[in-house]
Amino acid sequence: LSSYGIRRAVVSNRRSFTCSPFVGNEELISWIGNCENLFAGAVLSPEIGFPPNELHKYIDKLIEQKVVLVRLFPKKLNHSLKKWEMGDIFSYLEYRNVPLMLWHTETDWDTISEICSEYPNLEIIIEGNDKKLLYHNRNYVQLLRRHHNLYIETHNLVQYLGIEYIAGQLAIDRLVFGSYFPFNDPNSAIFLLMAADIDKKLKRKIAGE
Repeated sequence: LSSYGIRRAVVSNRRSFTCSPFVGNEELISWIGNCENLFAGAVLSPEIGFPPNELHKYIDKLIEQKVVLVRLFPKKLNHSLKKWEMGDIFSYLEYRNVPLMLWHTETDWDTISEICSEYPNLEIIIEGNDKKLLYHNRNYVQLLRRHHNLYIETHNLVQYLGIEYIAGQLAIDRLVFGSYFPFNDPNSAIFLLMAADIDKKLKRKIAGE
């Protein structure tokens, strides 16, 4: 990643949803422990949680081990995102100020809106996999206007003037740079931002300085 000018990154382990969230998280933490410029995006699911107090201890442990956001894969791991199943996890992530990242293909926009409303201090980042976000702009534009805690990750925000519309016309400062490396060439995500017709200071902010 450094060869692309990306100095710091949040990484996740694919085995967290192809094998087990617990196994994948432990592997990931062991891999990045000595890398000062890498941070972890852990994967959670309901059965990883144990009783509520133990779940909280597990999340605390993850945070201590360089976990800076949590991912959920409700379709791949076959669980609901509704409050009856995930409410305790969402509440504790909100309390600990840990952002939640979701693929829009793993849920629906009504559920995303419900989570934003129910947990207004939980930052929710929508990552555009495995389908271009442009097919959903009628939804996410309205939700960006409605919910201050909703963010859009940029690697698949490929609609013409999409970045300009959100950052400029809507004047909403809620775009988060993502590369989706190694499955995507980081240059495509970098040049998408570099070519955007917005102020350079705003570009630098989206790119995490």
